[in-house]
Formats: sequence, C-alpha cells, structure tokens
Amino acid sequence: MAIWVGASVAGMHAGDYVGAIQASFAGDSTHSPTQTGPFGSYLVIAQIGALVYAGDFYVADTTGPNLSVAVDQRTPASDPQPIDFSTRPVWVRFEITGPGGLITAEARVTDDSDWSSTGRGHASVSLPALSDGAYMLRAQTEFTQFLVSEDTRVGLVSAPAKGAFIAGAGAIAADPSASTGDTRGYFSLEFTPGRSIDGSMTYSYRTRMDVGGGAMRDVDVLVNSVDVTTLNGGKSTPTAIGHFSVSVVDASTGVVYSNLGFGGGTFRLTAIDGGKQADLFGIAVYRPDGSLFHATGALDHSGDAQSGAIVSGNIVSKL
Repeated sequence: MAIWVGASVAGMHAGDYVGAIQASFAGDSTHSPTQTGPFGSYLVIAQIGALVYAGDFYVADTTGPNLSVAVDQRTPASDPQPIDFSTRPVWVRFEITGPGGLITAEARVTDDSDWSSTGRGHASVSLPALSDGAYMLRAQTEFTQFLVSEDTRVGLVSAPAKGAFIAGAGAIAADPSASTGDTRGYFSLEFTPGRSIDGSMTYSYRTRMDVGGGAMRDVDVLVNSVDVTTLNGGKSTPTAIGHFSVSVVDASTGVVYSNLGFGGGTFRLTAIDGGKQADLFGIAVYRPDGSLFHATGALDHSGDAQSGAIVSGNIVSKL
C-alpha cells in the first residue's frame, strides 16, 4: 500500500472529478514498472458555504410553518466558482424540538433563479400545524459530499389563533456568554394567562467550554422551561417567572454532557411587543440555590435582565 499524505488540490474548483487520481508503480529490484489508469477513482472537493434561516418564526396554531434556509456560496472561505445544486445534490435536515418531542424533515437544495450570478440556493419544506408552544429549530446539511457548512439555529413558536396570550421567537444580537463565531442568543416563548398559566419557553446560546478532563468543545447551552408560575406586567412590560432545566449539547456531535446539566432553577423573562418600535427580550436564569447562572443583560433590583432589541423574529402580545 502506498499513501500520499498532504496532497494538494490547489487550483482545483469545488466539485467532483472522475478519474482524477492515477498511480503507477515505479518498479524495484524484482518487479518492472507499470503504467496504470485511474482505477475508477473519484475525487470530491467540497464547497464551503453558509446556511441562513429564511422561514417562519411565528405561526398561529391553525397554520403549519414553512421552514426554509438560504444557502450562500459567497463566504470568505468559499470557492469563487459555485457548485450547481441541480447536478450535485445537497440536502438539509430540519430538527424541531418542543412540545411533543422531536420533529424532523429533509429538503433538497435547489438553485435560485439568479444562481448563475449569485450561486445561491434554498431548501424549503412545509409542516402540518404545531401544538401551541415554544420550539427550537436546527438546520444542517446532510447526505452530501459537496457542501460543508455550520448549522443554523432559530426559535420557532406556534401561538393561539385567538384569546389572550404573548408569544414570540427570534434572536438577540449578542449573548454575553456566546464565545464562538455565532454570538446570538435564540429564544422562543408562548404564555397564556388564566387560573393556571399555560405555555413554555426555550433559550439557547453557543459557547466554548471545558466539558470534562480539560477537553474544550463548542456547545449549545439549552434552557427549557418546566413550568410558568407567574405572568405579570400586562402588555407594556410582561414578565414571566417559572422553573427550568438546562442541558449542554455538543455543537458538532450532538452528545449531551449530562455532567453539566441541571434542573430546578428559576427563570425571569421579559418580552415586549414594541409595536412600531423594536421588540425587546431579556432573560435571567438562576440555579436552585439562587445564584445567577446566566443573564442576557444587566440585572435590575428585581433580578430581571435588562431587555435588548431582537434582530430576527418578532414578539406578539395579546394580553
């Protein structure tokens, strides 16, 4: 067996090359040299791209969400010659977690109408209506050798079609603890007032941390509500209080680091429907002993985090 380590593909564009690898035996003291062909060799040079969510953040519970990502081949690391998605298949997997467990769907990337000048494509799929509640959506490429991309994550909410409620999903621009290339904090919430408060909340951010034994990994910190005990403030500054559990998930492998998760904490969340102004969001989460675990902004005298403008999605209040 002969192995060539560090072979360069410099000057070759992203794509697939049939018969690109050939080899010959140079001969030795007992064997004559041979001339060989490509042996059916197949070389793939992957394109580097980016996924950008372009689907629904907020839907009524009578309407199913449309999930969609735009595929960008013009990142600083991309090959300047884009791959054609019509001839080189790239698939996107959508994973939604929330009430009722995990929902998955796949869609193939298709060329946009202006692909020849932009190299852009998109993958879209429509789902049936979802139960009321807060969801977290993750989209990533799969079943492909042709495109390498990080995943994209957003909040998604299914809200009541009528009655009193506050619901929203989206992202804040910068979570204070996010320490990777993705600095956003992602949220989803749906609360319905009443004798007992219905609803759910989820919040996540990506950071780099020691997961044990000095191993540093990029992880998603996921905060999911267990219950909602208080809903105050009316339409102007609604604040929800409840309990949560936190899990820490490897951003690349999906492994859950159970040694880093815990339950029994308390969250204090503020979500403001800004109308014609920016919608605002803030959250502070406390460990069972009352110490602060995480906050998206400075704390006020009540222990609530200062709210900041969201940069994607929206919040709707019918309180």
